[in-house]
Amino acid sequence: MNRRQLLVDGLFCLAVDLAWGQELPGGSDADTRPVEGYEELWFLLSAIDTLIFVMTGVVLKEPNQIARTIEEFQPYGVQFGDAKAVEAFNGALQSDEGRARVEDGFSTISAATQRTATLLSDTILSDPLRDTICKSFSRASTLLLARSSENTRWWCNCYGLRAITC
Repeated sequence: MNRRQLLVDGLFCLAVDLAWGQELPGGSDADTRPVEGYEELWFLLSAIDTLIFVMTGVVLKEPNQIARTIEEFQPYGVQFGDAKAVEAFNGALQSDEGRARVEDGFSTISAATQRTATLLSDTILSDPLRDTICKSFSRASTLLLARSSENTRWWCNCYGLRAITC
């Protein structure tokens, strides 16, 4: 399977998830609602995978770096697949430390999400799909930050996402 087909398949999977009703809520505040279940976490991972394919292969025009970017995302992505990920994220969102990290990092995540939307505007012509990817990036970043300060600006550690504000 070639890279273009992988990209199309990733976008298709995300579009199917949208049609299935997994769209994330919008808003101007940090999305600190509890994680609803593993389906939400898998949805977020699908959206981040799509973002990696689009940012690395299309925006940066470096499709040979997709595997590297996926590998560099692994330490963050594995947190979504833990057996107790839902409980871990929800506990972090409810803890004083997690809430403080999210509050402190909200402007950084917002700026990165806006930059992501700008970078994707010429690449993904479907507004609902682009919005969902950006909301998913924001939600995933919020969850990761709530869980650990080591997850601050996680995207800066992933080669193909380096164009996002670091």
